[in-house]
Amino acid sequence: MQSARLKTLHTRTLKEERQRPRLVFLDSMRGYLRSRRRAIILFFAFILILWGLNSSLTSRVFAQGKANTIRLQSQRVTLRRTGFSPTQIVRPKGPFVLIIENRSGLNQAALRIDRVGKEHVNAASLPRKRALWSSVLDLEPGQYALTEANHPDWVCSFTITAH
Repeated sequence: MQSARLKTLHTRTLKEERQRPRLVFLDSMRGYLRSRRRAIILFFAFILILWGLNSSLTSRVFAQGKANTIRLQSQRVTLRRTGFSPTQIVRPKGPFVLIIENRSGLNQAALRIDRVGKEHVNAASLPRKRALWSSVLDLEPGQYALTEANHPDWVCSFTITAH
């Protein structure tokens, strides 16, 4: 009788021992989740604070830089298998963004902008993978030519007027 009682007591003790680690594990998980929740809340609070600071700094910088803002016009030129499109451009003096779209299929397009009868202004190399090239130009009044080095008959003429 005593051995059956000991066996039952021993079995209960083993069951309790097996359950204790689960309870300890669950308690530790609850603590971990609580601390994780706190960390997540603190993280988002930090992000919101930074976002607020950043937006206020950005608006201050934007307000200070408003007087110096220049609105640039753009001029798009497409390089095709047959040459440049358009072939002639007339623009007033002032800065503009020249955008060249490479649709030529050439492995390498070597572009040059020269002032007619005078100096070299700009050059660019466009690999086939690079479809767009752009540059801000502020050209003096006069005649300019955009050419591709390996195709001398491909020319886009720029006329920059005084006004």
